[in-house]
Amino acid sequence: LWVLNAQMADALRPAEADAAWRRALDRALAQVDLPLVRLAGRRVQARALDRADTRTVALVAHRTAQAARAAGDTAVEIIARLEQAQAAAHEEEHHASARRVAADAVVGAEHIGEPALLARARLMYAQLLEHIGDGDAARAVLRKAMAASKKTPIPNALLGRMALVLGKSEATGGHTARARADLGLALQIAQDDDDVGLYDRALPAVLGLLMQAAPDAARDAYRGAQAYLAGTARGAALDAALVDRFGSDAVARWAG
Repeated sequence: LWVLNAQMADALRPAEADAAWRRALDRALAQVDLPLVRLAGRRVQARALDRADTRTVALVAHRTAQAARAAGDTAVEIIARLEQAQAAAHEEEHHASARRVAADAVVGAEHIGEPALLARARLMYAQLLEHIGDGDAARAVLRKAMAASKKTPIPNALLGRMALVLGKSEATGGHTARARADLGLALQIAQDDDDVGLYDRALPAVLGLLMQAAPDAARDAYRGAQAYLAGTARGAALDAALVDRFGSDAVARWAG
């Protein structure tokens, strides 16, 4: 009933939706109803992010982790702890503690040994490390995760996102050849699986890397994207986004 009321507020009374979802979350936590805790928590967190309120995001993740522990769901607890750490890391004073929480969560995932959970935990930890400015450590974590994925396969959606984050980090660190390989893998997975979200992030990353280092390769990547998206609304929208990011002259050269 509390969730239904919150969903109705979403649709009919947007101004009341935040309070309604908070009430739903409180009720779900009191009943240790983990699926509803996650549902209501996500809604509360989404509204908090709209306000750049990372403290609320961290608090909800902390409460979700507590509920998961009470329910005996270690996997959910691990991911919630990583979400808590990522949100807390937006404040510099919490960098060290957030890093410790995230590192402990990864150790927990290692003990469970489930490949997809461990890969996701390492990805989230690496994103935190990148955010707080330790790119070397982030790349080390992701390289380990990518190596493990060759022995124990994980879902392509997860592998592609690891490759994307690693490739962007490699580019930032000046490792152009590695970045090119990782970003190329992310783009290929996105295209093979028609993963819209991954594709729309990977293509600009590839083009940004190549436009100076390998202009011909950038042109080929752009034209490949045009062929892949030919005749779709996505193609026109992505083209406009690329013009906004790289300028009309660059896009014209690639298209030429």
